[in-house]
Amino acid sequence: MTRRHATIRDVALRADTSTATVSRVLNDTGFVSEDLRDRVLRAAADLGYTPNYVARSLKKQATHTVGVLITDITNQFYASLVRGIEDVLATHRYHALLSNTDHDPTKEAEHCRLMCEKRVEGVIISAAGQQVDHLQLLRDHGIPWVFVNRRPKGCGGPAILTDNRAGAYEATMHLIHLGHRRIGVIAGPQDINTGIDRLEGYREAMGTAGLPVQEDWIAYGAFREDGGYRATLQLLDLQKDRRPTALFACNNKMTVGVWKALADRGVRIPQEMALVGFDESEWARMVVPPLTTLAQRTYEMGRAAAKGILQGIARGGEAFDSTVARDVYLKPQLIIRQSCGSSSTEGAPRVVPSTSESL
Repeated sequence: MTRRHATIRDVALRADTSTATVSRVLNDTGFVSEDLRDRVLRAAADLGYTPNYVARSLKKQATHTVGVLITDITNQFYASLVRGIEDVLATHRYHALLSNTDHDPTKEAEHCRLMCEKRVEGVIISAAGQQVDHLQLLRDHGIPWVFVNRRPKGCGGPAILTDNRAGAYEATMHLIHLGHRRIGVIAGPQDINTGIDRLEGYREAMGTAGLPVQEDWIAYGAFREDGGYRATLQLLDLQKDRRPTALFACNNKMTVGVWKALADRGVRIPQEMALVGFDESEWARMVVPPLTTLAQRTYEMGRAAAKGILQGIARGGEAFDSTVARDVYLKPQLIIRQSCGSSSTEGAPRVVPSTSESL
């Protein structure tokens, strides 16, 4: 006689627990006490239980797929972030379906619709803007989501974010400690948390130091190279005795544009203009002088986002409450190089230790 294969119900009976708990243990999606975890694993081993992923997928219409929406696939920031996501998903037999939105909320909405058609089980979103009506489509399909890096202001949902305000504050204070008093900022869009929080951190640092913030020292642009270029020219067009002696650029791609604008105008870094960027990159290490910048913990952000979405999937779409989940903030590290005229005597970068993240 052919031996009947053990089922998840058999494991639950042997371990004296629920099938939901067995599922959490075997899929490693959710908190279970160590004693109960050991009991479930022993029961599964005793019964020779092996999960039938094909049958499970047919029953649940599961695809073991997580959608990942990012704003700019050419931005080096996202390479490390997506790697962190995929490394976690792979350990749970999930894979990522990656889509690029080009900072366009309309395109983001279209990708959300397509992901619903593809029956993804969850979505990780780096938001393109403030328009979030399309998130209702995910909710209607019982699909949980997690924001990473960017979240629209006032929008519910768990989020894994850089502590942008703290990072901007630290970068600006670094320039102040070097003696700069006229500090300009190349600010990003004010319809997304990254742009808003980084500008607020700059303002807070200036206020802490008792320095005035001249509104014409703030130049806005898109988080792109051309946005940084045009914004920098705007500040350089100020009278020389009124223009900043130092700049804080709020995005890595903008910083490339800032650098080019300064070069085109013959402004020397750091002799005539100190510069701090936001986000680490190979480019920042290779330019002369090397760039002082804030390094975000992108790989950790990706891993945390993947763990968060797997927890949402485990709870099920109906049970997923996007209004009560907590946020995780990861503080960036200030890497001091030569673009501000400050470095170690050996010329090696100096990393300012960050405090522990806020939860």
